[in-house]
Formats: sequence, C-alpha cells, structure tokens
Amino acid sequence: MKWPDDDAVFARCYLASREKYLEHAGDRHMSKIEQIVEDCQSPIEAQLACHLARLELYGRDVHILGKRCPGQPFRDQFIADGLLCLEMQAQVGKYRADFLIHMVDIEDAPQKIVIECDGHDYHERTKEQAAHDRARDREMTAAGYHVFRFTGSEIHKNAGKCFDEITSLMSDLYMGGPKKAANG
Repeated sequence: MKWPDDDAVFARCYLASREKYLEHAGDRHMSKIEQIVEDCQSPIEAQLACHLARLELYGRDVHILGKRCPGQPFRDQFIADGLLCLEMQAQVGKYRADFLIHMVDIEDAPQKIVIECDGHDYHERTKEQAAHDRARDREMTAAGYHVFRFTGSEIHKNAGKCFDEITSLMSDLYMGGPKKAANG
C-alpha cells in the first residue's frame, strides 16, 4: 500500500482508526484487517476499511475478498452460499467499486451494496466528474445494487458514522429486502 506524501494526514487517520478497531476486536482479528487494508487504494479507503472489518464483531463471519486475500478463489461459492462477503476493488459491470458487500436478506434473496469513497481529486471537482459519478450510480442502481457514496471529508471526519449508515442499510435490507431499504 503506497500513498502520496500529501495524504499523510489521512494515513495518520487510518492508523488512529486501526488502533480504535484493535481496542474493540483485539489481536485475533488483526490479520483480517490487514488483508482488507492491503487492497485499499487510498488512505480514505483504508480508514473506512478499518471500520468495515468490524462487521465480524456483529457475530457473523465475514469473508474478505480481494486480490491478496485467501478467500478470493472461493468468491463465487461464498456468494452462492449466501455468506456475508466484503470485496475490495470489485468489478461491478463496467466499473470498479471501492467496496462491495454481498449478503442475503431474511428470505435468502441476494443483496449487494456498493460503497464508494470519493477523494476530492477524482470526484466532483468538476461538473464532468460529478455527472460521471451520478451516471455510474444510476447504472449500478438499475442493475440492482444499493449504492453508498461517501466523501473523503465525511470519512476523515467520522468514519464510524459512515460505518453506522452502512450497517443500518444492511439491517434494513436483511429485514425487509430491497423494496423497503432506501439507497444512500
């Protein structure tokens, strides 16, 4: 994981989030968080990833999927079996999502949540970038994905709140399926 020097402040925030995670999870979950962070492409992704690793603390196994993760060869089987999976840098149609959560609802219907972490350099800096992101969100939503988009500032300021919004959507999806849950 290599980040530009100007992202040093976000790298410090990632380390603070990592320490907070360790307070709750302990060392036994550390390898899982390290797997997640290895596939992150920016400090804001790493910061949110530290919180997403906490999904396991909710009493369910989370299967981590990514380029360097041992679960990757079993991706299709995990998803087919309805297991909770967190995939980094996932291919979603013609796009790459920062994170993709695969889960099933109470009726065993598959649910997919795309989570995007928008740094200022690549998102909404220009009207064209904003239009591209909106078109991308509409396309993924039309394909059945629930899309959550967080700004780098939101993640930097309070990644825990972003995580709470994600778990709230997961709970809504689990209990009521896609018709009762709103897109972020």
